[in-house]
Amino acid sequence: MRSASKMAPSAAEFASAWGQPTSTLDWCEENYLASPYIAELWNSLSSVVIIGIPIISLLSFSLWNVEKRFFVACWCFLAVGISSLAFHMTLLYETQLMDELSMIWGGCVLVYLFFSHDSKPNSNSLPLVAFLLLYALCVTLIYLLTKEPVFHQVAFSLQVITVMLRGIQRKYSYSGSLRLLFFSLVLYSVGFVLWLTDTAFCLHLRSIRAFLPTPVGVVLQFHAWWHTLSSLGTHCLFVACCHSRYMFLKRNPRIWMVGCLPLVALDATENGRIH
Repeated sequence: MRSASKMAPSAAEFASAWGQPTSTLDWCEENYLASPYIAELWNSLSSVVIIGIPIISLLSFSLWNVEKRFFVACWCFLAVGISSLAFHMTLLYETQLMDELSMIWGGCVLVYLFFSHDSKPNSNSLPLVAFLLLYALCVTLIYLLTKEPVFHQVAFSLQVITVMLRGIQRKYSYSGSLRLLFFSLVLYSVGFVLWLTDTAFCLHLRSIRAFLPTPVGVVLQFHAWWHTLSSLGTHCLFVACCHSRYMFLKRNPRIWMVGCLPLVALDATENGRIH
């Protein structure tokens, strides 16, 4: 959950408890305005959304006998949220790497889900695993050597685009999955536009926020909105893949809504256990 360029540092109300920022990126949000322990308050709070969504998914999956791949995906999603929170709280290079690289490795898990959609139950698709492992290792190595944020952004964007195209190609016959795919595309697109706006017009946004009361100014924290929208978009991709997977396995899945959050439910039971 990135920005494309380094922003000008902002005046701080508190001295950082973590020392001077060492990250190669800073964001449009003003730093250390609420606490010496939180560099970017709203970016940190929006990272909690990235943590909460996979926790809800894990609780939901625990009701059904779903394959381990979906639990692994949720844990990777959760790792991204925790890493994002750590980074935006500290603005340290180490936590920046946690955030960025967890996105790449978690993205590989998402690609795996979509490309093994019609595989046999509990199969491993080892050639696909080997390719994705090589991709993640190469991206990690190149990024550690170059420290170029644009490279990371392109590498992650390729994963998202690949998943979208694969989903549209293979899941057209399942209307519920297709609707979620397009909804995810809308969420990512809107979030990306806000992210670009936050990057390109940072000084203007800061000037406007300075004259607005906090509850109103929060609306203009566009990087925090990127966190929220992209995490919801990623969740929709998970649910679309899970729904399509169990349509393929003839487990009669259905999509149900918990507030604004779609989840997958399976109807059949086996040996007295929800299955």
